Amino acid sequence: MRIALAQVNPTVGDIDGNTAIAIDAIRRAHLEGAQVVALPELMVTGYPPEDLLLKPSFVRVNREALGDIAAAASDVLAVVGFVDGTKDRLYNAAALCFRGEVLGVYHKHMLPNYGVFDERRYFTPGRGHLLLDAPDASSHTQTPSVASGASSNR
Repeated sequence: MRIALAQVNPTVGDIDGNTAIAIDAIRRAHLEGAQVVALPELMVTGYPPEDLLLKPSFVRVNREALGDIAAAASDVLAVVGFVDGTKDRLYNAAALCFRGEVLGVYHKHMLPNYGVFDERRYFTPGRGHLLLDAPDASSHTQTPSVASGASSNR
């Protein structure tokens, strides 16, 4: 399995621009023969979105953009950072996207709250893990299981 790490620089608050960057990274990964591409934490919103998360419209548009990114992941399994949640709880999340769909979502467990990090102010810690059998883009068969996780580097 070939995995591409998309070393891109999303801009905080620029959901349209970040979506375009993500779609381009997915296409480039496919052209380079990758089966999986990992995009940055909070790719859609940029990191850290901080008080932008207090605007329900910002969170809604971020989720809509995830749909556009998932649509671009037709031949590559893309792991995409975005904000998930409800009116009362937000999660720093990673979506696993393939063939135009979001196959699953992982909510980050370990939220840093030191130095410049203030994630506990905005996000609820996730629970549980994500494990799924991802379809193989080249042969339309099953590949080994894929797990997703994210945490602080401390």
